[in-house]
Amino acid sequence: MYPGQASAVLQYWVIICPEWKQARSIGARLLSFYKRTAAPVLQKSPSDVTGLAANWSYRGHASGVRGLRCGGHTQRRVRRGEEMKLKQRVVVLCAVLLLLGLAKIFLLDGGEGSVASRRDLRAFRKMEAGLTLSRAARLTHTLQSPWEIASQWVGPREVYPEETPELAAVLMALSSARVERADVGYKGTQLKALLVLDGGQKVVFKPKRYTRDYVVEGEPYAGYDRHNAEVAAFHLDRILGFRRAPLVVGRYINLRTEIKPVATDQLLSTFLMQGNNTCFYGKCYYCRESEPACAEGEIMEGSLTLWLPDVWPLQKHRHPWGRTYREGKLARYDFGNPALDERSILAPLYQCCMVRVSTWNRLNLLRSGALSSAMRQALAFDPIAPILAEPHLAALDRRLSGIIATVKQCMETQGPDNTLIEDQIILTHP
Repeated sequence: MYPGQASAVLQYWVIICPEWKQARSIGARLLSFYKRTAAPVLQKSPSDVTGLAANWSYRGHASGVRGLRCGGHTQRRVRRGEEMKLKQRVVVLCAVLLLLGLAKIFLLDGGEGSVASRRDLRAFRKMEAGLTLSRAARLTHTLQSPWEIASQWVGPREVYPEETPELAAVLMALSSARVERADVGYKGTQLKALLVLDGGQKVVFKPKRYTRDYVVEGEPYAGYDRHNAEVAAFHLDRILGFRRAPLVVGRYINLRTEIKPVATDQLLSTFLMQGNNTCFYGKCYYCRESEPACAEGEIMEGSLTLWLPDVWPLQKHRHPWGRTYREGKLARYDFGNPALDERSILAPLYQCCMVRVSTWNRLNLLRSGALSSAMRQALAFDPIAPILAEPHLAALDRRLSGIIATVKQCMETQGPDNTLIEDQIILTHP
């Protein structure tokens, strides 16, 4: 490293860090130190260099960085080799100081002062600020429909971007738009209906099966799907910062006035009455006439999931940890008693032992009840609130503690470097 190169490196470090106050401060101090000591020395004559070297003394720097002070001059003649060694030592000293400064900034192992942690903290605060949604939200600043706006959000790695000021308006449109057509659900194992809303937007309607506090006994896959779990999963996806769950909102639908007049014959053929309640059982792998979903009178509670745009075709990949749903036949991940606090659900985590740094930072920011508090705030907006009963919210915090403990166990056995994976690819929304 030549004198000009060393100075350029230090100046570049100061310039490229407009947001990093700590980096700029350290960089400025190192640059000042270089100009006071290394640069003058490297440009002195052999006799001057010898005089400077004879009178150098160390002193403590107010910032904690060690500095060098030059004293008076002595006139001695030295050989060419000694001059070159002195120059090399000064350059090496500057390089070491630079590396120590960089290490302080970038190698804090996930501490609050690291660049990655500050970036993740800013994203977390932004998420918190956008949790509360308004039921009165409407699209007033654009001629686009809610469906057009939502379709523009979808990208290769996300269903909606980090900043979605129109989210509340899109969700409210989902919960109130007129139903133009109703048909049986599209494939799958659980009962649902395929609806087309005003403007041609497809949605999936999943009816209510259980009350909020009902507990299903048996295997983890026992019982019906919970419609409120679909709503909760969407908002949990928002809070975790994944942004890969489709938009979901709760809705009350009048089966007599909103569904039957626009339903296909195939769907209408599955309607029946149980007492004064209107019911339907649809068409799916596990749908049975003996197990219909019933409204309270004519009003049925359920969830609406926004259909992804047709321009984004989905590829089917078999889940490596998929359950078999058949007694006696084990999936590849089954290794023990799945009833033991359902730890088997964490099989992808503790078998692979890898998690992104940003995810790890987000999980730690959601500790100590922050997760349930954020979920409670986000879910209060939904038309069918409350979405989760308090015991379910408490379970979120408890399970988060289990996830964090699992990651820490991975770090103990495999080391942090092999467990925490850097976010190497950051894709901006097109």
